[in-house]
Amino acid sequence: MTAARQGVTDVVSGLTLLAVAGVGLRALAGTTRALAGFDFGTDPGPALMPRLLLWALGAGGVWLTAFGAWRLARSRRQPRAGPVARPSDLAKYAIPAAFALSLAVYVWGLFAAGFVAVTVVFCFFWIAALSRQGEGRLGWRRALTSAGAAVAIAAAVYYVFKGFVRVPLP
Repeated sequence: MTAARQGVTDVVSGLTLLAVAGVGLRALAGTTRALAGFDFGTDPGPALMPRLLLWALGAGGVWLTAFGAWRLARSRRQPRAGPVARPSDLAKYAIPAAFALSLAVYVWGLFAAGFVAVTVVFCFFWIAALSRQGEGRLGWRRALTSAGAAVAIAAAVYYVFKGFVRVPLP
């Protein structure tokens, strides 16, 4: 992959991270009153961890966007061998777009079907999709491994937030 293509990939990935962090922070700001009901004095409350994670995600997005822009600027000084992005290269941007869309469906599904079921389906889909690495079929072994990992992830997250931190989940 050329430096220009890698720069475009970094910029698009960084902007995707910034968009996800922005949507998350906006949603978190809209639920501040609801979360304030769980505040207990000097305890930072249940909004602290999501806020820290979203700010870290946003910082990563800023860094990745800046690094990609730097790569693009540096590659423009060198003679170009071909176009920066061909239409066939745009297919790789489908994964970040599909992830953003699936996050929107995930949030909607949380209130429609509950945390555990939607999280297992979400994790299974993405583990299976990202583990194929260009192969045509999923295969039963990989499907079972993806299902087991999805159940383990959902159970771990449920235990941490519901049992340990005692944050109400949908």
